[in-house]
Amino acid sequence: SEEDKDEARYGLALLMKEEALAAANRGDVSYKDLLALFEGAANDIQKFVEKNPKNRNSAQARLDVGTIRLAFVQWARELLDDDEGLQDWGVSANQLSEDAQIAIDKAIAYFKNLRPADGARKVEEYQELASYYYVISQYFRALVEAPCSPAAMTALQNAGNDIEEYIMDHDGQLLAVYAQDIYGLVWWEMAKCEENPEQ
Repeated sequence: SEEDKDEARYGLALLMKEEALAAANRGDVSYKDLLALFEGAANDIQKFVEKNPKNRNSAQARLDVGTIRLAFVQWARELLDDDEGLQDWGVSANQLSEDAQIAIDKAIAYFKNLRPADGARKVEEYQELASYYYVISQYFRALVEAPCSPAAMTALQNAGNDIEEYIMDHDGQLLAVYAQDIYGLVWWEMAKCEENPEQ
């Protein structure tokens, strides 16, 4: 059936996601191919969701679209601090930073649209998770800017405000505890920059 075919396509997209994560650790593909794996997985899963909004896998798939891009951004952030690693991957810090900024901006816009509408009576679990991912994505947005640059400081300030509001709105919930950890990292990054403004 057509539904079976779509399930198979979703399975293939998940395999692409796993291959992207594995290749990022192995380092046995080109940087260009790795970027294509991450973006291809996100795009394929999004197509699955758009075509099968009521499929049993659709809730997780909706989140996967954004979290795949977050995974790339986290990987890129670590590599930006590794000059030897950048050479091994054959990518410049500027190019990697630019690609990571594109990925995080896509993730932020995506999670923003996935959040529950204001005043919604019924909120799905994936929408609650999308709200959480949206606010922590603001933190990762700051990390792909040049350390302590005006853009990074603005992003950190925005992240701190958004995460603080999220914590207050979700007081007592487990996700708020996780957000509290990220909130601490935001202020740690800002404190580092105040002590060493030029890095």
